[in-house]
Amino acid sequence: MDDGLISVVVPTYNRAYCIARAIDSVREQTYSNWEVLLVDDGSVDDTAELIASRYGDDPRIRYMHQANAGVTAARNTGIRASRGDYVAFLDSDDVWRPWKLEVQLACFRFFPNVGMVWTNFEAVDAAGKVVKSRYLTTMYEAYRFFESFESLLGNSRDLAEVVGPRDDLEPSAKVYVGNIYTSMLRGNLAHTSTVMLSRERIDKVKEFDETLTLSGEDYDFHFRTCKWGDVCLVDAPSTEYQLEFEDRLTKHKKQIALNFLRTVQGAITRESGNGTFPKAMIEDVLAEAHSWIAEELYKVKDYAGVRHHALLGLRHRIWQPRLACFLGVAFVPRLISDPLIRSYRGCKSLITSSKRT
Repeated sequence: MDDGLISVVVPTYNRAYCIARAIDSVREQTYSNWEVLLVDDGSVDDTAELIASRYGDDPRIRYMHQANAGVTAARNTGIRASRGDYVAFLDSDDVWRPWKLEVQLACFRFFPNVGMVWTNFEAVDAAGKVVKSRYLTTMYEAYRFFESFESLLGNSRDLAEVVGPRDDLEPSAKVYVGNIYTSMLRGNLAHTSTVMLSRERIDKVKEFDETLTLSGEDYDFHFRTCKWGDVCLVDAPSTEYQLEFEDRLTKHKKQIALNFLRTVQGAITRESGNGTFPKAMIEDVLAEAHSWIAEELYKVKDYAGVRHHALLGLRHRIWQPRLACFLGVAFVPRLISDPLIRSYRGCKSLITSSKRT
């Protein structure tokens, strides 16, 4: 059944070595009515030549080149150029399973009020070996606040009931549907390379926030997506996620923390006075956000920043012994605090080593 055109937005930057795997995984989909918006964000490798030689005769693949502006701007370029009834996102180092688009379309058809469908995904190492077959709850820490997918979304069905019997899907897989807007205040719950949105929903969400640099734009976008109604999670791994690229995030932990705070504060402000987010949840989330930032600033010895965010964190939740320790160290002159910190780390290392032996 043809459920309409799907626009697949693929941002890329200097990924000639792996981009073909991503695009080929779209071409191998069991659902064939799609277009690829490949947005080259100023690559200086041979991406353009590769696309022209490998896909130049496929009119469904539209190559667009822009000056380097970041992945967020590249995704927005793709969204603006999209013509589909649905929009899906695929990062250039990820790979889809052939059933992905067909199964997600079946979910939209089965649950007509749903505006976004995302799925679980598997983590693979540099050699392509599966490290974990369902990585969603491992990668996104906000899932720790929920006992199960059903407790988060509230309604479940067998995937076979939604899509019919298939040999390429696990018989026990389930689909979960509900409104998770309030829950999203805890943190991101959707992985962008698995997400598909209806045209109606993306017209409401518009675009990614390009002022959120280095990280956090995904969380903000999915958070705003959930504001507009029900969403659907398919608990089956539709996407291969490359673990070898995770180090891109570890370099920017401070910015990740700051962008998290900015996103939740923006949502709290937007919903101020209407009771969408319980007061206890707001206090808890803001306490965690400021504590996280204080810890990241402590690592780079920004003690003024540590004091500022630690005090704010303790204001939202007073009982935080670890944060209180950071605050105490931040008030001690560095001539004294640095040797103390080195001694503490040395003792901690010795204790860890002795436990291993």
